[in-house]
Amino acid sequence: MNIDLRIPMGMMFTLMGAVLMAFGLSTESNAAFYVKSLGIDANLWCGVVLLVFGLVLVTMGRRGQARIESAKGRGSATPASKNRLPGAPAGGRDRKKPGN
Repeated sequence: MNIDLRIPMGMMFTLMGAVLMAFGLSTESNAAFYVKSLGIDANLWCGVVLLVFGLVLVTMGRRGQARIESAKGRGSATPASKNRLPGAPAGGRDRKKPGN
């Protein structure tokens, strides 16, 4: 079972961002909460950042998971052609050592 770690981490960041954003929206009218932060709704903005970061992680994780699943269907985890530099020999270490 190969699961991309970005999926559960992204879900955690998304959930925490949603909770923090909801708290920031619910206390937006209470000015006493934001005296120390110079009137900036830090909960709301940090929640938005966490939510966006979590969604990016989930999206990247799902794309990576789809790539893993499609590679399993083809019978190879990573194609050998992707591991080589363009113009490199197919055998990999076919170069002669200096002095031989």
